[in-house]
Amino acid sequence: MVELGLDGFLRRRRRAARGDTGAAVPEFLMVSIVLLFLTLLIVQAVLYLYVRNVVTASAAEGARYAASADSSPDDGARVATDLIARGASRAVADRVGCVGREQPGAGSETLIEVQCSGKVPALFLPGSGVLPIDVRGRAIKESS
Repeated sequence: MVELGLDGFLRRRRRAARGDTGAAVPEFLMVSIVLLFLTLLIVQAVLYLYVRNVVTASAAEGARYAASADSSPDDGARVATDLIARGASRAVADRVGCVGREQPGAGSETLIEVQCSGKVPALFLPGSGVLPIDVRGRAIKESS
């Protein structure tokens, strides 16, 4: 039997609405968990990019320092490590090692390279819990 009229329509609406009762809390929890995961993932990416930029700038500055006429590549590595400690933290500087070396350049030029590599801790990633960093800064050695 088909119910006709406004009464039938309202009865069918009430029956359909009873099936959704109490669904707000589980839906809120499911959406909240997904949003929390995405937020933590974004925070992790921002922190990693910040540390990577600090290490990259420190390696470049260390190479420029070592390229001056009275400095050695090891001096550039020490400067890069100090800059990492100031820009990120001492813990990051301890995990990321910097090495300076001379390389032949084009013609009679000598390049100074400071390479910083290591692993930084991942705050919100399960498993290995570390993210790799490997950057190089180069500068042309000044003649003495």
